[in-house]
Amino acid sequence: MLQQNATNFLACKEPIDAMWRCYTEEKYGPTLRDAPDYTKQYEKRFYNCLFREATGMDVCMNHFSDMIRSIHRSGESTLNTNF
Repeated sequence: MLQQNATNFLACKEPIDAMWRCYTEEKYGPTLRDAPDYTKQYEKRFYNCLFREATGMDVCMNHFSDMIRSIHRSGESTLNTNF
């Protein structure tokens, strides 16, 4: 964001959305905003941590991971768990 001289957080949108597509195998939409409703509480925590509190991704990643976990635990997940 600093390299691009961005004045807002839009510079972060593309990498976050790419991470979402990677973690969800592109099965839950192209952007984080397309996440299922039951993950929204974790999405809100992720955004608050990353942008309001201006904390690093290393600290906020747990909220993103909670979104992925909730998909796995939902009973509707088709994500690959065989690694």
